Amino acid sequence: KREIIDYLKISADKIEVIGEGADSIFKRVEETAVRQGVRRKYGLSSDARLLVYVGGFAPHKNLIRLLDAFEQILHTPAGADVQLVFVGEPAGGGFHSVYKEIVERAMSTKRLAERVRFTGYVCDGDLAVLYSDALALALPSLSEGFGLPALEAISCGTPVLAAHDGAVMEVAGAAGLAFDPFDVRDIAKTIESIARDKTLERRLRACAEAEAARNSWSGAAELTLDALESCRRST
Repeated sequence: KREIIDYLKISADKIEVIGEGADSIFKRVEETAVRQGVRRKYGLSSDARLLVYVGGFAPHKNLIRLLDAFEQILHTPAGADVQLVFVGEPAGGGFHSVYKEIVERAMSTKRLAERVRFTGYVCDGDLAVLYSDALALALPSLSEGFGLPALEAISCGTPVLAAHDGAVMEVAGAAGLAFDPFDVRDIAKTIESIARDKTLERRLRACAEAEAARNSWSGAAELTLDALESCRRST
């Protein structure tokens, strides 16, 4: 709402913010055999902890900074067993894609090349498994309208690392950790904190289910109906 007010100069009382819901397929998958099968399918390490990004490869997704930050934590004890996984269709999907530049950065050093993977498109069933098996979902985007991957992730019990003061952290709530998306060191510090601190990880996971319940398609439908009724009454 704040961005709409800032950019479009519309008064707050004329704006209703209505979220989305995650598909019912997005729920925690516990079975080790299923998780390992999906890892093998997409060429992921069998024993690494996975830091997952899900989305497109447009410039505003801020993925070069994510790679820069990830490279920093590879030099720390906490990052020794972490693998960064990019999930998403390389084509633009309506947005300008800088996929080639992102791959080039990921392959620019031996250390990064060994620890970064690109899966391409992943079906929802496999995606629910990847979310469930991940240490966290990282969404460093500079701007988002909602943050559906964040809702999908917390529906699977997985914490979210995302830019502060944005829509994604509004979705993740207490199941998320915020960082300055323009500050590579702050992104790296946030990744390292969850990779290092098991108590923090457990606390975020414990909050995920309740935070996910705040957004549903039935709730979105009720809010939409209320907004339409309000418009009718005001005319």
